[in-house]
Amino acid sequence: MRYDKAVKFIGFCVSEIDRQAEGDRGRGRPKLAAKLEQAAQAAEVFEQKMQEVFDLCTPFMKDELKDD
Repeated sequence: MRYDKAVKFIGFCVSEIDRQAEGDRGRGRPKLAAKLEQAAQAAEVFEQKMQEVFDLCTPFMKDELKDD
């Protein structure tokens, strides 16, 4: 999987975990919601780091990126 695609996938996961946390908080599960929120925050850091990786690699990926 290309790094830019991984960044998009991680972003989708963050959104989904946030959605689940909100639902669990609304259903009276504050401990679960808090853990999910912590997981989403950690995933956001991972997403940012992977974006940095992609940004570093972009100059060397001209052929791969030209068809996008």
